[in-house]
Amino acid sequence: GILIDKQAMEYEDYNIRGASGKTTVLTYDEGDNFVSARTVANKTFDLRGRVLTQEITNYTDEAMTAISDIQMIDNSDYTRYDYARHMSIRTYTQAGELVDRQEIDNTYDIYGNAQSQVINRYDEFDRLIDHKTVMNTYDSALASRKGNATHTTIRRYSSLTESVDYLIERQEISNTSFDEKGNILEQTLDRYTVDDGVELLAASEVIRNLLI
Repeated sequence: GILIDKQAMEYEDYNIRGASGKTTVLTYDEGDNFVSARTVANKTFDLRGRVLTQEITNYTDEAMTAISDIQMIDNSDYTRYDYARHMSIRTYTQAGELVDRQEIDNTYDIYGNAQSQVINRYDEFDRLIDHKTVMNTYDSALASRKGNATHTTIRRYSSLTESVDYLIERQEISNTSFDEKGNILEQTLDRYTVDDGVELLAASEVIRNLLI
């Protein structure tokens, strides 16, 4: 395959359960040029060691002195397989100003893949920016173990009311071919927009992954 990027990761602040309290990730491209840096701090855990609150800090420089944004994440309503059914993500500027808030509800299959997601995004004044639904279908057992859906439908609305009157766009993503390891070989993406209450195909593309 072709090297896309590589990451250097450092784990520290382990608790008595062996879970890392802080992870530092540096990402470089194939030419060893710096791409991004971030730290993930796991702040609190439940009695089973599952992360309840996290703080992710993204940096624009390798020395990690220039912050681009900070995300505060709350995980709750875990399944018995330790997947969070609900996530609340608040993004702040380096000055601490709220950019937006996302409230995410998930359902999972037995492999931990997200079967459905509902994502509501709000601005700094708590006004709805958009409402998104994601539905994933896993018709291939091999691909599902890799976390690859055979089909995904994404709808984005301007309101919590899910009707064509408020629909901004719809995406239909079909993963039509997989290799023996479950990697996606071919994918089609159709994007629809709405004009006077009618969904119209705005763009269509086919993506082929030749070297994996």
